[in-house]
Amino acid sequence: MTELEGGFDASLFGSRAQLAVTGYRRNITQLLLSRVLPPSTGFSSETFNGGEMLSSGLEVSLQGTPVERGNFTWTTNTTFTRNRTHVSKLPVPEFSPGNGFGNSFGGYRIAVGYSPTTVFANWGHDATTGAQIVKPLGESEPSFQMGFQNDFKLGRFTMASLLDWSHGGLVVNLTRNYYDEAGTAIDFDAPAGTPRNSAGQITSARPIETCGAKCLTGEERLFWYHNPNNYAVYVEDGSFLKLREVSLSYDIPTAVLGRKVTSAQLQLSGRNLVSWFPYSGYDPEVSNFGNVAAGRNQDVTPFPPSRTFWLGINLVF
Repeated sequence: MTELEGGFDASLFGSRAQLAVTGYRRNITQLLLSRVLPPSTGFSSETFNGGEMLSSGLEVSLQGTPVERGNFTWTTNTTFTRNRTHVSKLPVPEFSPGNGFGNSFGGYRIAVGYSPTTVFANWGHDATTGAQIVKPLGESEPSFQMGFQNDFKLGRFTMASLLDWSHGGLVVNLTRNYYDEAGTAIDFDAPAGTPRNSAGQITSARPIETCGAKCLTGEERLFWYHNPNNYAVYVEDGSFLKLREVSLSYDIPTAVLGRKVTSAQLQLSGRNLVSWFPYSGYDPEVSNFGNVAAGRNQDVTPFPPSRTFWLGINLVF
């Protein structure tokens, strides 16, 4: 691995704010790959070196003190990150890393010109040959991520908050498919007037190319998902804005602590308090396969992150 990194730091507004910008470009060669061997060799597979992958990214941080007046202080820190990766060389045919549930829902593959986090999925059939079309739908990696941390201190009281914003990134929502298949989705019924056969099943649906899966009903999603259509309608936008944490603390006066305690702080905090997102599931920040390099954004009936509250006291003896 070789990497070139550069950036700059700047002090602004009479040192009341600090700006840091860093960019990098990383080239990885001789990737560890696995290939199938002929049975005559006596081995089923071989791990070997080959292939190249190029990564680049940008990190920006702006922190400062917008207000400092009397016993009131406001400090803030904003961060921005963006990362991109693509495979530039591969000595074997493109392949799946093994995470995901196939092209019918949306899977991953290692292919030249694409990142390992690109979602590939079924998207209808070729009008001439009738062959299944498998195309890249987009990135499961967010377009960018930002964090907003603000601390407000007034006398002995301090309030701190953290907002997380993740823009872009696709999520494969298999949980929604479970509800559709069982006929229990809250938006299951197709619009009135939709043609049906003698068994009560719909025989047409609104065009997925113009409407998008987000505005389809459960019956319409199943119509496009199953044969003979085969569209990956359960891939959704995973953007979110979360109030990740809020805390309120109070510095207890030393006069009431006694001689053995030098300082004390009472703190009330909450985590994962509020979330805003267009995703139809419980939470777009999910992973059925854990923290793997490729294939994390799979939603298969997981528990969403819990909302927690803490009350504590910090003592210094």
